[in-house]
Amino acid sequence: MNLNLDSFAVSPPTLFSNKQMYDIIGDIHGRTDELEALLLKLGY
Repeated sequence: MNLNLDSFAVSPPTLFSNKQMYDIIGDIHGRTDELEALLLKLGY
């Protein structure tokens, strides 16, 4: 299975947001490269 990370939209929170944001990532067994790419895209 090949994940296309370009299909995921990533939006930074607004500057005036008082809400705490969470990124939930499910099962990543054996998908280290895809996880690293996703984390970089999310800004980690």
